[in-house]
Amino acid sequence: MHWIAIFQYLPIYALVAISLGLCLYLFCTAKREIRRLQLRMKQQNVLLQEAYDRMEFAVEQLKKQFGELEGKTGEMVPPSPAQSGMNLNKRTQAARMFRRGERPEQIAAALSLPRNEVALLLKIHQASMAS
Repeated sequence: MHWIAIFQYLPIYALVAISLGLCLYLFCTAKREIRRLQLRMKQQNVLLQEAYDRMEFAVEQLKKQFGELEGKTGEMVPPSPAQSGMNLNKRTQAARMFRRGERPEQIAAALSLPRNEVALLLKIHQASMAS
């Protein structure tokens, strides 16, 4: 009779043993995955640190170049403004050509000036003539 009671609870003991084995397997796989993720994070951290060091070195190089450009006085020298190709003589020629009825493209080509400058000059000329 004693053996019958043992055989009666055997499926329950087997289920508990299988459940514990499954829990142990899941625990081990979770630990393994955590280790993999930690290793990957360390590798990424090393790569980020290297990139940071490269950027820091580049910033230092730029600071040195900037310091050289500043000069010994510590003041920056502004660049000279771009020279316009349009002097007083060309302005008067453009105004005369416009009064004769030539188009801004023709005036720009004849005086070898940018078309934008000629168009601006003609707008200013028209505005001054209107007032």
